[in-house]
Amino acid sequence: MLVAVGLISVVACFGNFSFTYEKVDVENPSERYMAHITTSLLMFVIGISLIFTGFLVNIIMESAMIWMAAACLYSASVLYDFWDLFRIHKI
Repeated sequence: MLVAVGLISVVACFGNFSFTYEKVDVENPSERYMAHITTSLLMFVIGISLIFTGFLVNIIMESAMIWMAAACLYSASVLYDFWDLFRIHKI
């Protein structure tokens, strides 16, 4: 079960980190909204995967450190997405 959740999380993380707003025409509203929806869905999948992984690891190892690591990973993903968005405004 952990392998399946980990695989889903890795795929979502890969999609999130390979996406860049530099290739989006921000003047086109439909393209901009599609980009926001894409990154939002990927963030949602990453968050759900991390929560599910935390529950599974808590059952197996009874360790609270997984929640801190998951929070740091999710925060880094969200901050990276906002950094990428703000970077296009400096061009």
